[in-house]
Amino acid sequence: MHAISWNMYWVATAATVGSYYLIIYWLFFRGRKGRRGSKKGATVSGLSTNARAGLSDKETGSAERSGQPVGPEAMLQTQVHDMVDELGAFLRQAGKEKIDKAGLIAGVQKIVKKYPLIKESGFREGIQNLVAVTVEEHCACRLSADELRRIWDGGEA
Repeated sequence: MHAISWNMYWVATAATVGSYYLIIYWLFFRGRKGRRGSKKGATVSGLSTNARAGLSDKETGSAERSGQPVGPEAMLQTQVHDMVDELGAFLRQAGKEKIDKAGLIAGVQKIVKKYPLIKESGFREGIQNLVAVTVEEHCACRLSADELRRIWDGGEA
């Protein structure tokens, strides 16, 4: 333990982190070469416009060409990713604009309503927790358990 200097520690840490991100980059982008310039399903931040529009890869045929998995699980994962991105952007902007709690809940309900598959999935609790933490972090308020449940009800209750 005494033979390790701080310089060696930082070099090892940098090499480990760099290797990790190279592997993640390779895993994420390995099947996406050649799809950037295509007209059908052009990519925006790594996801196709077809996926953002709610069309499954099977309907558009893009997954069969790219080797990506086709099916309800892939569509659910895409919707979860899109929803989390949209919620994060909305809540950050809401924090900047100092939107009140009622406005936050209404805005989140509007976003959640766009993704009906997620409401009955196992991702619901995780997304609820993400909303709670993001609201606390960016909007300087706290949502109760009842308010978090109301997000999924769309105002009915």
